[in-house]
Amino acid sequence: MKLAAGYLSRDDAENSASIYITIIESIMDNENAALGDEEGELLGVVYECAEALGHCLSQIKDSKKRLEILQTLFSAYQWDTIKIGGVGAADCVPEILTTQTIPEERIEIAKWTRKILPRGNSWSDGYHRETLGRLLLDLESDILDDESYLKLCRETGRLNDLIERLLKLKRITEAEDAARVAEDYPLFKTLEIFTIHGQASLAEKLVTERLKTIKDDRLVDWLANKLKERGDLAGSLELEERLFWKYPNIDKYEKLRKLAKQLNGWDNLRSHIIHELESKKDFDFLVNLYLYEKEVGNALATLEKMHSLLPFHRGKD
Repeated sequence: MKLAAGYLSRDDAENSASIYITIIESIMDNENAALGDEEGELLGVVYECAEALGHCLSQIKDSKKRLEILQTLFSAYQWDTIKIGGVGAADCVPEILTTQTIPEERIEIAKWTRKILPRGNSWSDGYHRETLGRLLLDLESDILDDESYLKLCRETGRLNDLIERLLKLKRITEAEDAARVAEDYPLFKTLEIFTIHGQASLAEKLVTERLKTIKDDRLVDWLANKLKERGDLAGSLELEERLFWKYPNIDKYEKLRKLAKQLNGWDNLRSHIIHELESKKDFDFLVNLYLYEKEVGNALATLEKMHSLLPFHRGKD
């Protein structure tokens, strides 16, 4: 690597690139050694060499040598992204492939990318398709018309890019339909896009429609905050209580208290919470709650009740 850097510093980019290519290929050929390196130094070497090849490209005009460099970079990206699980060894490659290339080279790289697009339906296939889809969109950004762009987004599962382009084109119904069939996790990422494009009410509608089936609590939390921002404290409180009972903790309890006090309903809600915690025999949390509220007597009484239910205590009685 020092030798390669020396060549590059003396404007001998071709010899420098040859060395960096050899290093990257050698590490990929010795994959087990690279992955077995607990410190990740060999993977870091791949990253440094890939980055250096980007610098070499800026100094090399020969089309054959440039193609050799691009093929090595693409192979490193494929190796990192698909074969070894995306450990970051080639994170710098997409930017090099899309910003330091001429149109003809980007067309060629796009062909390579399409050849390795997964065709299966597994989670990993979908993830890799989406990742490679981002690369394709960047590679072909100057030649894709709107319909081709949207088609590529759909083919590679690029939901955010699809919805953003549809909203820019004022095709609101299509954007809504695309978001409605999305799973919870990708839907969460689109909410901000809808909001930025003046469709905040539509974003709320999309979340509200699936409240009964939501598995991603971030959606519920997002909607609770939006309702609170526009003054629907009762609606926000209902959602915050739902989140509280899923994972009771003091922070969520405090949010409930602040909201309920604004609605003059804290005393009733607090009584309900304590009753439910006692019914569920969640005495650990109930003790913490009483201590948080500086009700030491109630905390001690709850602690005693908890001890009375322990097997060894019942046996002693």
